[in-house]
Amino acid sequence: MADYNFTNFTKDGVVFDVAFKEKLISVLQKNELGSLSPYVLRWAGTAESGWSYGIVQYDLGQKNEPGRWTFVEVLLNAKDSAGNFIIDDGDPNTGRGTVDAVEDTKVWDLYIKAQTKGGKGLTTEEKALINTALQSIEGKRIIDQSYNTYFDTELFPDKVIPIINNATGGDRTFLETDLGKIFIVDFCNQFGTRNRNRLKNFAAGQSISTDKGGVITKQGVLGLDDLLNFAFRTNYA
Repeated sequence: MADYNFTNFTKDGVVFDVAFKEKLISVLQKNELGSLSPYVLRWAGTAESGWSYGIVQYDLGQKNEPGRWTFVEVLLNAKDSAGNFIIDDGDPNTGRGTVDAVEDTKVWDLYIKAQTKGGKGLTTEEKALINTALQSIEGKRIIDQSYNTYFDTELFPDKVIPIINNATGGDRTFLETDLGKIFIVDFCNQFGTRNRNRLKNFAAGQSISTDKGGVITKQGVLGLDDLLNFAFRTNYA
């Protein structure tokens, strides 16, 4: 069973409790992976995407500190059933090191290569070795426990809360419901700064030029139809 280690989190009056985070994980699993495992490397298929893993699809090709540090922690600590490190340079003169100061040369080499964008950088054998580490008991534990930190230190305060706080009245009330928050969190987990800022302005009532052409504006009090209307007019959607 997954060990998500969730805790309650509240900022600026917006509550992200354990029950909400459990719902969110279910939605992210369906939207990001479907039936695929979160404990293997995947490539999203675009030139700007690096190798990704986890339910939230940490993209190692981006400056995603929680995802990168979690990845290194897995490579450093994952062991096989016999208790041996899965990734080891075999050099008695090097230790393991820490996430901030890696000493094992094999761990460091794979970490650097995994940041390559465009589905490149790793051989088939190297990718399989990393997947073995990600799928290990310790690998799964580390990945599952990382989500709470990612949500509470980066995703919620830096990306989600500003969108909710920029809305007022009934628009903000809707965004503070579980449905509204799940949409915003899912959107912010997938999209970059440009689209997050556009959604922030759209949710506050501004007219937005879309990737598909034309201009859209929310109709009355913000609702799910408005958010879907906005999302489906992005190039990614």
